Amino acid sequence: MPGTKTRKSVWLLPRLSLMAIRRNAATYLPYIGVCVFAMFVFFVFGLILHNDVVNTLPRAAYAGMLMLMGQILLGLVMIPFLYYTNSFLIKRRKRELGLYRILGMEKKHIGLLMFYETLLIYVIVVVCAVVLGLLFSRLLFLFLLNLAELPVNASFHVSFPPVAETFSLFGLISLINLGMNLYQVGKANPVELLGESGKGEKEPRHIWLFSLIGAASLGRGYWIALTAQMNSKIFDHFFMAVFFVMLGTYFLFTSGSILVLRALKRRASFYYRPENFVTVSGMLYRMKKNAAGLVNICLFSTMVIITVTCTVAVYQGIPMILQDHYPYRIQVRFLEAAGAAWTGPRGEAVGEAVAAEARRLALEEGVALLDYQSASLEGDEAGVLQIVMNLDGNEEAADAFSRRLDQSVSRMPGFASFTDNWERMQNDVSMYGGLLFIGIAFGSIFLICVLIAMFYKQITEGFEDRKNFVIMHRVGLSGPEALETVQKQMRLVFYLPMAGALIHTVIALRLVNVLLGSIDLHAPWLVAGAALAVSAVFTGVYYVCCRRTARTYYRIALPER
Repeated sequence: MPGTKTRKSVWLLPRLSLMAIRRNAATYLPYIGVCVFAMFVFFVFGLILHNDVVNTLPRAAYAGMLMLMGQILLGLVMIPFLYYTNSFLIKRRKRELGLYRILGMEKKHIGLLMFYETLLIYVIVVVCAVVLGLLFSRLLFLFLLNLAELPVNASFHVSFPPVAETFSLFGLISLINLGMNLYQVGKANPVELLGESGKGEKEPRHIWLFSLIGAASLGRGYWIALTAQMNSKIFDHFFMAVFFVMLGTYFLFTSGSILVLRALKRRASFYYRPENFVTVSGMLYRMKKNAAGLVNICLFSTMVIITVTCTVAVYQGIPMILQDHYPYRIQVRFLEAAGAAWTGPRGEAVGEAVAAEARRLALEEGVALLDYQSASLEGDEAGVLQIVMNLDGNEEAADAFSRRLDQSVSRMPGFASFTDNWERMQNDVSMYGGLLFIGIAFGSIFLICVLIAMFYKQITEGFEDRKNFVIMHRVGLSGPEALETVQKQMRLVFYLPMAGALIHTVIALRLVNVLLGSIDLHAPWLVAGAALAVSAVFTGVYYVCCRRTARTYYRIALPER
């Protein structure tokens, strides 16, 4: 019947889209997973930002400001990374799409098929992200309140704007990826699509020039990191150092690695061994995409180490920061008349009067006085007597003591001002709590980016190398020899980015210390210890992940081993 045929044709492309995702689940599920996690974090940030608590709780504005910055940075990081990840997917799909073209499917139908696939992934991601956000946002919200030392009994409400923001961001990412996919598929003919997934890459020109540019860029970034000073341009220096290190890393992994591979290829005694021949020729075969994967692994690994190092250092250093900012909780100032300096019994009498009153109130309110002292200040502050003290006791008793002492000393002759730094201390703690929350979130995201980059690199190269190993097996390469070749390639490919990340980290430590100095954390030994511990843990995690993802490569590239 015509109506039945029409209905079937309408649902044909959506069904093909669903079948394509299910058939390629090994490559699509990790992509969907990282998209869900990224949008989940983005959604949670939005829920917290749009919650009334940010405007009503004391000191919550500091955490809210940092959350806003974190949400913006997260969006900026995810757009290029998900575009990069999508490039692996479309390369794996080109052969299938080329087959559809040969079977008679027109370009517009291919475009609709890709549109439905993108739409289906979009719906899955945003629905999962929002559902997970609604389930876990309150828990994460309480975690933020705890880090920021804000009241944990604050109410939490869900609003519509975060949902709209999440839908819009992933909609933008999906449109960018769909547009690039349509462009790549649309400009190629069916024969090119069939051979695209296994197509090698031309060697880039002027590799000596690009290698020199890479070395110069990396050196420039390192120099900025090693010489930056705490001044008004420190953040400009930070972004310039990051830019030059990223640029230098890309060129050195691309052009510099080709120079090294060419040199190894010219060494006949090295190159014409079975395990070395396959390794070197395979890396030369896909040099640019191989370099892009290595660069992403290296840079995201560096981001993980630096982010977590800063998070650990700030968490451990909060007491030192507060001690440096506020050595005393309470400060009382008295002025002497007509410019006469506080000397002799007059200043001592005022100090003893304040001390006696403070001791009396402390007994009544149940707090202890710590580090009490008074001093007459000379030089530019001649004629000013300053009395400072710290307290020990619960917050309510200390607040009551502070209010009563303020009322009492304000009636004394020469009184100038009374300052209680407790509120400022709590504001700082809230700000650092927000920093810790963002550091944990971004460290987790960067780690997932590393794992996804490793996984897709293994899958893509496994399929590309499979036919090479089949041919080598037919001409005499044994299973153990093939396995040894793969293991050598794994060591070369994955330990090189790790080595680069560790070198970047060592150079960046000085700049990290300068940046942390902007919040008055001056503890290079603490930062160095945190970096050492984080690097050791991350290296262990990296090694385990390399071994796990290598198994995927073995299953694909060496099915007959």
